[in-house]
Amino acid sequence: LGTAFDLSGNDVKALEYYKKGLAIALRRNDIGNVAHLYNNLGTTYGKQHNHTQAMVYLKKALELTSGPRFVESRVSPMMNLANVYAEMKVIHKAMEYYTEALSLARKTGMGMEEAKILHAMGVVQSMEKQELHPALEEAYQLAKRRGNRGQQISILKDLAKIANRAGNYEDEVIFLKEERRLSDSIFNMEKMKEIARLQEKYELNKSRNQVVALKEEGQKGVETRNQIILIACMLGLSVVTLLFLFIRTIMLNRKLSSREKELAKANSIKDRLFSIIGHDLRGPIGNIPALLHIYRQDETTEDAKAFILDSMEENSIASSETLDKLLTWGNMQIKGQTRNPVAVEVDTIMDNKLRLLKVAANNKQISLLNKVPKGLTVFADEHQLNFILRNLIANGIKYTREHGTVETTAGHYAGGFIVFSVSDSGIGIDAARKDRIFDPENKSTPGTANEPGTSIGLMLCKEFVIQNGGKIWVESELGKGSTFHFT
Repeated sequence: LGTAFDLSGNDVKALEYYKKGLAIALRRNDIGNVAHLYNNLGTTYGKQHNHTQAMVYLKKALELTSGPRFVESRVSPMMNLANVYAEMKVIHKAMEYYTEALSLARKTGMGMEEAKILHAMGVVQSMEKQELHPALEEAYQLAKRRGNRGQQISILKDLAKIANRAGNYEDEVIFLKEERRLSDSIFNMEKMKEIARLQEKYELNKSRNQVVALKEEGQKGVETRNQIILIACMLGLSVVTLLFLFIRTIMLNRKLSSREKELAKANSIKDRLFSIIGHDLRGPIGNIPALLHIYRQDETTEDAKAFILDSMEENSIASSETLDKLLTWGNMQIKGQTRNPVAVEVDTIMDNKLRLLKVAANNKQISLLNKVPKGLTVFADEHQLNFILRNLIANGIKYTREHGTVETTAGHYAGGFIVFSVSDSGIGIDAARKDRIFDPENKSTPGTANEPGTSIGLMLCKEFVIQNGGKIWVESELGKGSTFHFT
């Protein structure tokens, strides 16, 4: 602070802060800074022409720097003391201190201080002798070598003054021109520095403004981002809600569709049941009251009564068979048929079926041939296999004329399956009916002895075969019999 006030020309404030600093340095016993502050105080008092105080402080500085540690620190107070003596016109004392200071500066390599001392010595000697002293030229060349333009200008000004006093105006003009050139260059350099500082300041302010703008933009960006996030969250929530409702609607539609299919299936089953009841049961059962009425008539002969009883028995058997198949099919459609596969000995089933169907075959003098290999075992649902064989053999008897044959065979089929075949020498099936023989809509036709049909037997056979992992098909030609195969 003292130096700042000193450079600004406020000697009073400079002395105040120098003394405050000196008090602190003395308390800390900081010899280096004490000597430095003594030198500053002496120099400032010298500028005020207070030679007494100046000499007191400068000599104190020299006393503190008398040791070998402070050789460099002695140069400045010694030169300043010489300046005080020069101002007091005590030239010999001034030259004494200048000479000693110059010697120390040269020993310690203090080029700038050396130029200052030579400059001061040259001015004092030149003013004393009214002619240019070589020390000034030496000082100028040293300042020039060091590139110290400020020092060069100061020396040139003094050279011009001395030349003017000596009446050497030509040299004065030369010195002034060189001084002006250097001053202009320094001025330009200062201007360039000032422009550079202004440019830096402009760039700094520009950068700060950009930072502020970026912060504002960033804040706006954050606000915009937050708004976008909020909107995205709301949209996401809306999408999730819509997706949930959409999926729920699809599931409800699927359930509704499933229920509709179940209802349609139930209606189809109901319609089919009523159709079968109306078509296949009404006829045989409806004939019984009429036959009973004839049977009770007095004029009915014994032979007629025997025929009526046979007809009623036949109708009852047909109705019972129809009801059995109808209940099996209806129960399977409504509750769902469960399959219970086990190892089944085919011999047992075939013996049982042929024994039960032998009466019907004998009535038409039809030969039942069993060519299924002995000891054959299959893995299937026993009740379903029983039903399939009984139905196919019974159909063969029904649609075969008297003295015909119905033959059952079995053999190995692809994939580890067994293929069963039931062949008859009956009336055969026309091509149109053969393609839909297993369909629920297929209408049954009477047998060769006018036996009634149920129309659902083959449909059940197909469903049972499929449930056991097999397939069923028919080979037939009208008038040449039929062969039903299933695996």
